[in-house]
Amino acid sequence: MTFAVAILNHNGSILLKRFIPKVIENCQGALIYLIDNKSSDDSIDFISKNHPEINIIRLNANYGYARGYNEGVKLINEDVIIFLNNDAVFLDNQSYNEIYKTFKSNDDISIAQPRIIDYNDHNKYEYAGASGGYIDLLGYPFCRGRIINNVESSEKYKTTREIFWASGACFVIRRKIFNKLNGFDTDFFCHMEEIDLCWRLKNLDSEKKIVTIGKSKVFHIGGGTMQYDNPNKNYLNFRNSIMMLIKNLPLSYLFPVMFFRYLSDL
Repeated sequence: MTFAVAILNHNGSILLKRFIPKVIENCQGALIYLIDNKSSDDSIDFISKNHPEINIIRLNANYGYARGYNEGVKLINEDVIIFLNNDAVFLDNQSYNEIYKTFKSNDDISIAQPRIIDYNDHNKYEYAGASGGYIDLLGYPFCRGRIINNVESSEKYKTTREIFWASGACFVIRRKIFNKLNGFDTDFFCHMEEIDLCWRLKNLDSEKKIVTIGKSKVFHIGGGTMQYDNPNKNYLNFRNSIMMLIKNLPLSYLFPVMFFRYLSDL
């Protein structure tokens, strides 16, 4: 079984210089790809000159997260792909090894994530995935280990268990499953496309497992590529949440959910 680490990038030279050496050091055995969304900074020059072992996939536009990864995967042949944000990093080699062992020994696991730790405070989970994602009755996503300001970094979150969705900050998937689902929905551009893909897998085959790998962890800056208070980010989160519900819920459930969502937004 072969593994790839695919890092999507757009003008992230500062982040690449900071994190790429650690990714290379701690993902031994995986082929590393940089999928570049037509950066105008020195991202490609830096990788070409300093890390020739990394495979560069140059895209001709900034396609965002969804299409950017879809285009990149067309040129990746490994069995399992780790989609890793350019503001996320493995700080030990055990974490990658745990991902490798999990997929190697569990054919029923299709998608996974490590625990997502706040890079700036290692005692906290990061909002973007924490210890695994779920959906509430109104279709709002939430995470084990970090809900609003409630932070829990306890032993119970360090176990491998099934979840509803895996975080796009470090999203691990079998390439055949990714292709079977036709990749991420490019209408999303970025934000919640990973939740949509997980939901589509659940609807397609409920026997396929999505898990958080308790012994694996990645450290994520959060907002490194788009700040939390960015109005476009807020718009995409709201719009994509509605799109996701329309796509994945049966009509009998969609209408009451949308009604109560409308009331909650008043």
